[in-house]
Amino acid sequence: MQALRIDERRITERFESRTSGSANMFRRAEDVTPGGVMAGIKFFDPYPIFMRRARGSRIWDVDGNEYVDYLMSYGALILGHGARAVRDSLEAVMDSLGTTVFGTPTEGEIAYGTILRDIYHPGGSLRFTNSGLEATTLAVRLARAHTGKRRIAKFEGHYHGAVDRLLFSYSPEVAKAGKSESPVPIADSADVDKSLLSDSVVLPFNDWESTERILNRDAKDLACVIMEPFEEGGIPGERKFMDSLRKLTRDMKIP
Repeated sequence: MQALRIDERRITERFESRTSGSANMFRRAEDVTPGGVMAGIKFFDPYPIFMRRARGSRIWDVDGNEYVDYLMSYGALILGHGARAVRDSLEAVMDSLGTTVFGTPTEGEIAYGTILRDIYHPGGSLRFTNSGLEATTLAVRLARAHTGKRRIAKFEGHYHGAVDRLLFSYSPEVAKAGKSESPVPIADSADVDKSLLSDSVVLPFNDWESTERILNRDAKDLACVIMEPFEEGGIPGERKFMDSLRKLTRDMKIP
């Protein structure tokens, strides 16, 4: 079968011809913020697309191009942009409470917390955080404190926030990343404390045989295993792989 050939130059030229407004916006943004974006994950060559409006499952950029939004703000807008039920609820809260956030404990957080707890972890407890980065940082800190162990296992290609202890092997250079079945920890930023790499174990996603071998080798030193159920929001964990991983970590008493 003939290999698929991609003409990158032609694709780039077509992209640039349809997104001149985004190119201009990016130049303006570079004058305001390093790299022209407010988060590194939002950048791609030759420049990111700048959006202007959205409704439901659709989103439009500053040049008027229309897209189906599969990202939905990384899941935060799972009901779609401008969902009427969400807008009505926000207006009702503003009318009754006068604000959307107090910055202090409220009855609402107890009610909402109870709903989520009963769905995901009946009989357990939870705590809200301000970001995914804060959530993963606190989860890993809790696991290390609970187990008294230092090492952390994560999957190659999975992102858990820009914190030194987790910022490795998200997008490593292939030549440095080791074999696919036995990846090695690679720092994703030049300023990452390299001494932390010795506490890091990298696992191959959806490769159960290799994952099981690595976990059996390092289980005694692991504080936890952390992962994205959907790698970069697009590659799902295989059901058998996920079930096997959960069973093994339970048997090993790894959070």
